[in-house]
Amino acid sequence: MVGLLLSVLFWLSGLLWSDLGKQPFYPILLGVLFIAGFVLSVIQGMLYKIIPFLIWLHLQNQQLNILNPLKMIKTPNMKQVIPDSHAHFQFWVYMIALIALIGTVLQPPYLGNSAGLLLFGSFLGLTYNLYRAWWLYLKVSRKIRQNSITT
Repeated sequence: MVGLLLSVLFWLSGLLWSDLGKQPFYPILLGVLFIAGFVLSVIQGMLYKIIPFLIWLHLQNQQLNILNPLKMIKTPNMKQVIPDSHAHFQFWVYMIALIALIGTVLQPPYLGNSAGLLLFGSFLGLTYNLYRAWWLYLKVSRKIRQNSITT
């Protein structure tokens, strides 16, 4: 939400001070603040909430198919699917990448490559966390199916 607030404030300041709105970096910086500062962070935040919930829900539904409650296995809770420490690390890499992107708009020859690499690293962290959640789902789901077959 901070990214949305900053982009709206920057847009309003461009309307109020016409000199700022005429600067060549103004539309690009406004786009970076809105897209990278707000839209991407909202999408990533939603993925970090929705994916663990769906994995947890699907594993719970698989457990309901087991007729013998003594054969049920412990399924991970949502905080165990993607640990907070992993999400926080990816978030901080993303924030550094966002600062580098803003710096790239203001001083293009200096931060462009590092901003791209940092953003790539941020998305690699997101990919790793989502892959790890999927792998955990497959592992627990396989155990549940094996338990239901032996029942």
